[in-house]
Amino acid sequence: MGTAPPDAVSREKLASEVLERLHEGCQVVGFDYRYLYLNETAVAQARRPHEELLGRTMMECFPGIDGTPMFSELRRVMAERVHHRMENEFAHADGSKGWFELRFVPVPEGVCILSLDITDRKASESALIRTEAQLRQSQKMEAVGRLAGGVSHDFNNLLSVILTYAEFLLKDLSADDPIRADIQEIHTAGLRACDLTRQLLAISR
Repeated sequence: MGTAPPDAVSREKLASEVLERLHEGCQVVGFDYRYLYLNETAVAQARRPHEELLGRTMMECFPGIDGTPMFSELRRVMAERVHHRMENEFAHADGSKGWFELRFVPVPEGVCILSLDITDRKASESALIRTEAQLRQSQKMEAVGRLAGGVSHDFNNLLSVILTYAEFLLKDLSADDPIRADIQEIHTAGLRACDLTRQLLAISR
C-alpha cells in the first residue's frame, strides 16, 4: 500500500526547511526591489538583522546599491525575465568587502537571488597571482644576475690583461718618458674598473 502524498502544508514546510539549510544565500526580491524572503545564510551574508531587511527595499537597506553593476544586471533580469550568473564584490557597512557568486532566477514574485560567498577563494586566487608575479620577477632578477655575473667575469679577465701590460710598460719606461703619464692613467682607470666589476659581481651573487 503506497504512502499518501504530502499535503500542501507539508510541502511548504519541507521547502522552507531545505532553503534554510542551504549554504547558499537565497533571497527573493519583488518587482519594487523589496525583500520578500531571505534565508538564514542570506541574512548572515548581509550582516544585517532579518527584521531590518524583510519588507524593505534593497535601496533602503543598502544606499547606493542601485548604482552598482550588480543592480544593473538585476534590473535587466527583472525586466527581461532571463537567468544570469555573475561574480560581485560587495562592500559591507563596516567597510570590509566580500566576493559573492550570484545567480539571478526570475520567479513569479520578482527575482530569486542565490549567493555563494567566494571571498576566501578570491583571496587565494589573488595570493596565487601575487606569488606568481613575485616568482616571475625573481626569475628575471636571477637571469639578470647570471648575465651580469658572466659579463663581469669576462670583463675582469680583460682588465687583468690591460693592467698587466700597463704595469710592464710602467716598469720599462723612465720617469721622464712623455708617455708614462698616459700609461699611468690607463693603469689607474683599469683599477677603478676592477672595483666596479667587483661590486657588480657582488650584486649578481
